[in-house]
Amino acid sequence: MKIAPADLRHVDLFKEAPLEDLNMLIEKSVLRSIEEDGFFFFQGDPASHAYVMVSGRVKLLQSNPS
Repeated sequence: MKIAPADLRHVDLFKEAPLEDLNMLIEKSVLRSIEEDGFFFFQGDPASHAYVMVSGRVKLLQSNPS
């Protein structure tokens, strides 16, 4: 799957972004597919990446120590 600027325009954050910025974001991005019940990251991981979901659904869970 190849991502195009039009795909990013579906995300509110990028609706008004200049085309040049979207192209740069796409060039520097890594496309990942996560299988059902897979993980993007775990609670407590350092925030070193931003994720933009272009298709599918995600469930976010937070665990609390008991």
